Amino acid sequence: MLRRILLMVMAVLVSTPVLASSISEWLDDEKALIIDVRTPQEYQAGFITGAINIPVNSLSISLDQIPSDRPVVLYCRSGRRSSSALHFLQNKGYNNVYDGGGIDKMRAVVSKE
Repeated sequence: MLRRILLMVMAVLVSTPVLASSISEWLDDEKALIIDVRTPQEYQAGFITGAINIPVNSLSISLDQIPSDRPVVLYCRSGRRSSSALHFLQNKGYNNVYDGGGIDKMRAVVSKE
């Protein structure tokens, strides 16, 4: 239990600064895969250009769509589901995943390109 809590804290402390400084570069170089973990209905209502939709409750059956050899940025509506998705993927051995937070935060980062 303590290990899990430490991993969650480390993920937040390590991934957030890296995301802020690197996401624009990753998008420019088309290195990052952006995953919208909201429902298909939410995704259809508006999404980040280039993002694919894998709802958080479908991650376990969609691991074959998620590369482990390039950055993966997750986002949702508010940041709660993307945080859950981050921890799930880290527990599955992914170490190049980042929580982009909510869609508004992601839009602000993307618009700075």
